[in-house]
Amino acid sequence: MAAGFVALVAVAWFYLQAQQQASSGAAAQTVASGGSAPADQGGSAAASPTATPPTQQPDAPTYVAEDEGAGGVNVRAAALTPGAVEQDPSRAELADTLDPATEVGFLIVFETHAGDLSKLDLVALSSLDSPDGEHRAIRWVGEDDSSHHRSGMLVFERGGLELAAIGDLTLSIRDVAGVPSRTLTWRLPLQ
Repeated sequence: MAAGFVALVAVAWFYLQAQQQASSGAAAQTVASGGSAPADQGGSAAASPTATPPTQQPDAPTYVAEDEGAGGVNVRAAALTPGAVEQDPSRAELADTLDPATEVGFLIVFETHAGDLSKLDLVALSSLDSPDGEHRAIRWVGEDDSSHHRSGMLVFERGGLELAAIGDLTLSIRDVAGVPSRTLTWRLPLQ
């Protein structure tokens, strides 16, 4: 009987370990796909382009892109399209300042613990490449222009930019923390 009890405890332990690994894997998948982790990692959801409801569909567009964090600076960006706002309503206030007929915006968040990000001229340093060509930034709308945690909206003139097209949309930001070019890429369509 004691051997049966030990076997039951062992089976229960393995079951709980498998459940814990499965939920950890789901949380990692959510964060990797642009979602947010279930545990609070600090910071406000409104300032973070990664804050999304955990119920994102697997075939839904990914509105958030992140670079590799080279040079000690991590850059995250979220396309401010109607679909992105629906996915994360905290983005609505910034998106509402755009003219959707003539402008496209991206919520950009820079994080570092060394160096000064407040002096970067993001309009001059940024470009957007799409299947129809290159687009230049026209303005920066700052939310937080501190030296270590800078965030705001980078606005591009829509021109011929078609977010319903098929292909890649690539945001390039040059010369940040000694890195010649940082790229953040989204798969189109993004609506």
